[in-house]
Amino acid sequence: MQDLEWKDSRGDWGSADLDDGLVRMVVNVNPGSTAPDVLAAHILDALTLRKISRWMRDAADAIEGKGQPAPNPGGAEVVAYILSEYLGDVAPSGRLERIREILLARRQVGVERYGIPVVVGNGRDPIQDMEEEIADGFVYSTQAILEGRKISRVQADAMSTMLHQTMIHVARMKDDSL
Repeated sequence: MQDLEWKDSRGDWGSADLDDGLVRMVVNVNPGSTAPDVLAAHILDALTLRKISRWMRDAADAIEGKGQPAPNPGGAEVVAYILSEYLGDVAPSGRLERIREILLARRQVGVERYGIPVVVGNGRDPIQDMEEEIADGFVYSTQAILEGRKISRVQADAMSTMLHQTMIHVARMKDDSL
């Protein structure tokens, strides 16, 4: 049995009892109260649990001013733009096919997690998201090196291409007056 805990904007503590990856009960403990208020008693599958725990973490971050809002529908879909503008007229290769696969898989993760793919004007700060994701990539690549992991030439070429294009984008956004 594992316990997730969080604190909401009113200072109330909540928790979810986990047993074998399933949420057994969600409670809210009001400050000064001697008994917890049971908000819900559900058995949820592991996917729903991940969504709930991510939602709770995002909600806690937003309450503390650290996080960003959930994305809202906006303008053009970014992955579709990349596939069209960057990869649309290029002859297929192992590297480019791998990039397409990665982008489409990540798009699907976003749709499953947030209900929409990344779109322009979605209410989130793309610079903050990019900075956090690049930091994660740096940490994961260091972990892989320390673990002695190897990747295929196609994987390496695909990741290098995406990193190179990201570096070009960063250079285009750079403003020395800031």
